[in-house]
Amino acid sequence: NICEETVFADTGRLKGEKVFELLFVDERNDGASQLAEHFTTKVFPQSGKYRSAGWNPAEEIDPSYVEFAQQVGIDLDSAWPAPLSTMREQLNKYHFVIGLTPQAFEHIGRIPFHTTVLSWDLGDASTPEEIYRALTPKIRTFLEQLRGEQAC
Repeated sequence: NICEETVFADTGRLKGEKVFELLFVDERNDGASQLAEHFTTKVFPQSGKYRSAGWNPAEEIDPSYVEFAQQVGIDLDSAWPAPLSTMREQLNKYHFVIGLTPQAFEHIGRIPFHTTVLSWDLGDASTPEEIYRALTPKIRTFLEQLRGEQAC
């Protein structure tokens, strides 16, 4: 990029790494999307900022997800389901909105111009462990594509 080269020639400073903002969305925000948010925050803390939400949020995180998350070193004790409705006005700050159910796209609403919506198929995964095993490779691959193999 010519602009970046000009800034470097003039100041000697390189442009910083881009920090991506991701929003994981599912219906209740009480399981899969929480695992996605907290796994990504734990494993890739410097690569982005991560949130999750649900279009019909639960009252609390599903206890089976809290228990499983502890087994894999993720703390969901202080996590709380967030309503997607309160984030719709802020969607333009997210680079990617990732739907974790086929219905997510129809509930997200109007997509800002610079935001990309992705839909990840988790297959037949239904237990917290199966969902974790389906999600984590997708997250790793995605962030390595965005940031390279040095993603952290």
